[in-house]
Amino acid sequence: MARHRGNNCHFDVTDVRYVAGVTPVGRADACRGTNRRFETLERVVAGVTHLPAAPRPLRYAGALGCAIVILYGSIIEPGDGVPPTLFGIEFTVYLHVTAYAGFTSAIGYAVLSADRRTLLVAAAIAALYGVGVELVQGTLPYRTMSALDMLINAGGATAGAACWWLVAPQFGGNRGDRPTAEA
Repeated sequence: MARHRGNNCHFDVTDVRYVAGVTPVGRADACRGTNRRFETLERVVAGVTHLPAAPRPLRYAGALGCAIVILYGSIIEPGDGVPPTLFGIEFTVYLHVTAYAGFTSAIGYAVLSADRRTLLVAAAIAALYGVGVELVQGTLPYRTMSALDMLINAGGATAGAACWWLVAPQFGGNRGDRPTAEA
């Protein structure tokens, strides 16, 4: 088995596999780290799989879509279809946490970053959006504004920031310790 080491480049030449749209390169190019195709191969060889990042406009559209779905779900007339409790907790609490966790994660994915500052800003945007939605609900006769819901939204945003921090590297996100792989 041929092994090659140099310039932080460690791989088994015999383990190089072809990946759709990726071709192996020579050792000299690979170890200089200048060939992006090899960087993709190196991740495959190392056994680490990363999903490619969606194009930037699509990522931002996803975050905007989350905001629209949250607003729509928050201003429609609720009806009687939602069960009142699940495991002793109001079902709407689960909806709030899930929605705002997803919104915060979508914001993190949109900017492909999971460093501390970005997570704080993403959670703050989601929490402030939740406050705005609650204020809108206060103007609707069939909805009520709730400070508790605002706190639950902020908790969901915080949970979403933590979740995004955990999975960001698998989706091309940057935790601040390496350059981003911008699509």
